[in-house]
Amino acid sequence: MPASLLRFVVVGLAGSLVYFALLWGMVDVLGWPAVPASCAAFLLVVAENYLLHRAWTFRSSAPHGQALPGFLLVSLAGFCINAGVMGLGVAWLELNYLAVQLVAIGVVVVCNFIGAQWIFRARQAFSYGKDTA
Repeated sequence: MPASLLRFVVVGLAGSLVYFALLWGMVDVLGWPAVPASCAAFLLVVAENYLLHRAWTFRSSAPHGQALPGFLLVSLAGFCINAGVMGLGVAWLELNYLAVQLVAIGVVVVCNFIGAQWIFRARQAFSYGKDTA
């Protein structure tokens, strides 16, 4: 397993633990509906993931002005996938929100890994190409 994939998994697991704690707290403690709570937790974890992936997973030196917009675009796609799966599973199919969230996270993780590699690797190479030209 490549080191960046292993680090991606570690950051993802940490983010998932934080995410599920936030989701559970918002739903079971604060009484929020599951879909809005899922969306709010997702947004909070995006910030955590960006910083950890940039600094540790991909060890990117790409400027935030280059990396952040791409990361936010990939995160927006993940947000839409997550909200769609949660809406379908919880609101329409009336399934348990935690079980549905496990499925949603699985789909989002695959999309995020592909997108994060594009952002932190391709943009870093692009910026290096500009420096050496």
